[in-house]
Amino acid sequence: MFKVVIVGGESTNNYDFFEKKCIQCLKNKVKTDTVMIYSIGDSYVERFSKRFGIDIRFFVSKYKRKTSALNRRNEEMLSDANALIAFNDKLKSTTAIIEKANEKKIPSRIIEYSST
Repeated sequence: MFKVVIVGGESTNNYDFFEKKCIQCLKNKVKTDTVMIYSIGDSYVERFSKRFGIDIRFFVSKYKRKTSALNRRNEEMLSDANALIAFNDKLKSTTAIIEKANEKKIPSRIIEYSST
């Protein structure tokens, strides 16, 4: 099973762009492996998983303002992930996940989005 973390999708405010990029990143994997998406509760990720019949596992911290709780959530989510797709919204939570994935040497696709 290929486990991919997807974060920051809602920040694009453009589901079509989000979907296109996720398809580009995952198209070869879904041909050869079962894919499981890990999410922190992004509605675009949930919509994508339902649309394409991909299982999803949510990692939501009960204490959104507690740094240690967020760190534990990120650590747990990335502990067995194979890859990260991050829509770089420059938010502290997304940046922390990107940095943790880099520390763990998890292959990452960082997608920049500009509405202009």
